[in-house]
Amino acid sequence: MFVKKVAVFIDVLHCYYATQTQYQRSLDYRAFWAAATDSREVVAAFAYDFDGYDNVDDNVQRALLEELGIHIKVKPCESQRPYHQNDWSVGITLDMIEHAARADVIVLLTSNDNFDVLLNKMRLTYGMTMTIEVYAVATTTPSFKHAAHRFIPIEESLLL
Repeated sequence: MFVKKVAVFIDVLHCYYATQTQYQRSLDYRAFWAAATDSREVVAAFAYDFDGYDNVDDNVQRALLEELGIHIKVKPCESQRPYHQNDWSVGITLDMIEHAARADVIVLLTSNDNFDVLLNKMRLTYGMTMTIEVYAVATTTPSFKHAAHRFIPIEESLLL
């Protein structure tokens, strides 16, 4: 039986603020991980985070991500405004490009809809040899939803 290889990329800060704004709740990383990796071999898993912003659950969240086997990349917070200057877009993009050839499935968890350009390019480059799945709040832009092969809205089953 063919087991698909998956690479997972988690934009922690954008997800935190999107779920807090949309639902006043946090993402359930265990539920997300179970859904994203079900029956798949994980070839890469990264979470991108910042030190020094106002996420009170920061240490608990990082411990859980590490427990799940996700490599956490952290850099200092440059601004207390979450969507200004605090961005891992370039880092996530470079890691996705680097690991794409090793994966059958790319999973991106973010609320940053600027990734639509990258996802469209990856679809053109890899065609049907790779599936791109995006987990984001349902209110994200249509262009971001359509850039993925599969859009999975963050809903009740993925929240604490």
